[in-house]
Amino acid sequence: MHRAVGHAVLLVTDSVRRTGVTRGAGYDQGMISVVIPTFQRHSSLARTLRAIALQTLPPREVIVVTGDADSDAIIAVALEAGQRVTVLESVPGVCVQRNLGIGYARSRYIWLCDDDIEAPANYLEHIAQFLATNPADGAVTGMIFEPDVQGEWQSQYRLKGERSLVVHWVFQLSIWGELPPAERLGPIGRYACARLQSAGNGLSAAGWPRNVSFAGPVMRAAVYGLGAAVVRRDWLLASPYDPELDTRGIGDNYGVAMGMPGALPPQPDWNNPRARSGAVASAPLRGRPPIAVLTNLAVKHHKSPEGRWDELDAHRLRTLALARFLRARQDYSWRLGTWLVWSIIGLASAALMRGRLGRALLNLRLAGSIVWLLSART
Repeated sequence: MHRAVGHAVLLVTDSVRRTGVTRGAGYDQGMISVVIPTFQRHSSLARTLRAIALQTLPPREVIVVTGDADSDAIIAVALEAGQRVTVLESVPGVCVQRNLGIGYARSRYIWLCDDDIEAPANYLEHIAQFLATNPADGAVTGMIFEPDVQGEWQSQYRLKGERSLVVHWVFQLSIWGELPPAERLGPIGRYACARLQSAGNGLSAAGWPRNVSFAGPVMRAAVYGLGAAVVRRDWLLASPYDPELDTRGIGDNYGVAMGMPGALPPQPDWNNPRARSGAVASAPLRGRPPIAVLTNLAVKHHKSPEGRWDELDAHRLRTLALARFLRARQDYSWRLGTWLVWSIIGLASAALMRGRLGRALLNLRLAGSIVWLLSART
């Protein structure tokens, strides 16, 4: 049955599966609320809700924020999945929908769950165990796996060859995978690899995420996909999703992650000759990055095709989102903007060398747009 509650629709089902678990110190069934923004992905949402219904540590509440005009369809999906939910209606826009759900939630932690995520049954139990023993952490996620073009699940996007490694280092581009073994590299590649390993996980000088160390049970990241993350609600209220982004929220995790405690790298001391030479341009984070990734806890991101931008449009929107968030930093300087423009020029050059003229032209236009955007900062 369901009934209207203000602008929300409350669904109550009797077909909610609950499995017993032994909860030690620090466990609290009411500590986590789930927030799922969705728009015209009913079959994908059903798979996500079925996975939530099987959690060995049930959440306090599951809030589905829909941009669809027909909430009854969402209620039918939830009934079929056997999961009790609260459905909130919203204007379409994943950032607006997430903020609405976070504001409505009642728990200390929010599971930011995309509608095409499939989590294992022990997902929340493992995360709750981690939070109980690491109370200073406020953002935890499993290792996200996505299908490649062959349908194989992967969690990293390793660089292909020494030239790619050097280009990514020189232009301070995003790296999302372990670095190649040094013994397979030439002198320049070994130098670049050593510098990147020394910098560790964090943000590049241009602001792009740099995740190069995946070793150990917990990986620390300054920016990571938040579509399966459990985050402190007060962190999310202090660093909300930007409703000015496109309705699909491309790049939204950059802004939220950069607003988390300890997320931003220190700016180099430009009075230091080593800084002027670029030797400390990739300075590591002060303290540890705020996002804890449990490398032994896999979660699938199915990347449902409905409502998804193509690769080039997604790249354009993600780059503009990064520029927007970097411009808003209190410690923004022209040097940071210059590094970002330099990185986009690097992308254009790399595309041109591979014969991808369309991608090269897109990046050159992006570089011009970013120069205008950053120069217009007030």
